[in-house]
Amino acid sequence: MQRQLKHPLVTTGWAVHVYDRDRRLRWVVEPAHAWALGWGMLCGLLLAIVGYNLADHRRPDSTMPPPMPTLDKLGTSHGCTPHPKSLAQNQ
Repeated sequence: MQRQLKHPLVTTGWAVHVYDRDRRLRWVVEPAHAWALGWGMLCGLLLAIVGYNLADHRRPDSTMPPPMPTLDKLGTSHGCTPHPKSLAQNQ
């Protein structure tokens, strides 16, 4: 005579099945997929935090004023062409 268990043993685990309106199976989430998703989200969050902190330390100090452009003898700044009237006044 076999003894029956009160609660049947379940060794299959769990799975989430997603269906569309036509009752066709679209995708399945199994425990391995959930673990992979969780690890991916954790690694992505860690990478975003590290990247944000590295970018924050590479910014220049806001206490230093920006360098002033130098003007040449014609009043131009770094390759800009002067206005014809200013050329006539300088000559």
